Amino acid sequence: MRLEDYVARSAANLNLDLECFDAGEDLSARIDSAIYLNANHLALVDDPNLGFSNGDQPLLSLGYLRNNPTAGRRTILRISGLVYVLYGDTVAVGDLLKTGGSGKEGTVVPWNPGRDGHIHSTEPSAIVHLVYVCDDIPNPIEDLILEDFDVAWEYDNGTTMTTPSPNTVTVTETATPGEYRVAYTPTVVGVLHRLRVGAHVHDSSPPVPYIVTPGEFQDTSPSTSGVASAESCGLIVGQAILAGVAGDRGLMFIRTQVF
Repeated sequence: MRLEDYVARSAANLNLDLECFDAGEDLSARIDSAIYLNANHLALVDDPNLGFSNGDQPLLSLGYLRNNPTAGRRTILRISGLVYVLYGDTVAVGDLLKTGGSGKEGTVVPWNPGRDGHIHSTEPSAIVHLVYVCDDIPNPIEDLILEDFDVAWEYDNGTTMTTPSPNTVTVTETATPGEYRVAYTPTVVGVLHRLRVGAHVHDSSPPVPYIVTPGEFQDTSPSTSGVASAESCGLIVGQAILAGVAGDRGLMFIRTQVF
């Protein structure tokens, strides 16, 4: 079946065209181009990440231009169904498509799940250890406060061990006599951290040490996946109905979604 036959067959019950917005720029040479809504005017979508680059919600992707208006004139948009497109790269049937971007303006190209897609931020996870404090008898030592502990926390920067800034370690007493919870949140993830913990008699001068077991910990700082970075998100505009190569006039089923 010819490309035109696909469109003609579907015209009665599949395609939906909308006439309502004024063009925000000269679109007279951009029929079949992707269009988005910006401040109540219409403009082109040549960047698959357009609308996310400022970290806000994506601009409203409306559809594909069906007429050739100049700036300020009424537009006709196809917002659902099949639409002619210009391929900017080799496209196979079923490929998800995005706008071509820089150097391929006015075209659509395949969305590659192994290359395209958003990036999630990396959030550091807290590291917690339990230590036991006693004297040399040994009797458990209770009611110590943070100032009674000698804490040294550092991480491997690739060359030397470096003290983080801010250097925040918390120490809290548990319900078990002599047991304390020592916690910190790494400032750098995926690298070696070393934590040394000592304790001394409160207000002693010079400090009289207690026995802390264990007294040193080495951790590779873990992380959890945070929210997707808005700047890395983009739009899939549709799915290919016909195969083709760069420069071919293809056919796409409109299926707008975020990636």
